[in-house]
Amino acid sequence: MSRKHKKRGRSHTPHEPVTDGVYIVYTDGGCAVNPGGPGSAACVVTAPDGAVTELSRGYFSTTNNRMELTAVIMALEAVPRDAPVCLYSDSQYQNVLRDNPVRSKTSVVGRKQHGF
Repeated sequence: MSRKHKKRGRSHTPHEPVTDGVYIVYTDGGCAVNPGGPGSAACVVTAPDGAVTELSRGYFSTTNNRMELTAVIMALEAVPRDAPVCLYSDSQYQNVLRDNPVRSKTSVVGRKQHGF
């Protein structure tokens, strides 16, 4: 589902400077029972002109990580290609993937500790 709104109030946190032409994106995702429970992903995209788009998606059986990444993917699909984006996410998993796209030391250590 998608809802579009006209400009309303403040579209970003007051302490974050925003440069003209930048899309501001907030994402979040979660799962009721991880893994295998119902979950949802949501994002809010504020265009440079102040227009706000809210997107969400849900699944009956999923994981927290899948929902966090789904929220980011939905947001980036809503932004024009090559447009500058300032993305806010509380997902540590997503941040590790962004900073270490090929192989994350954190995930390798975690897998060894859990016998994978």
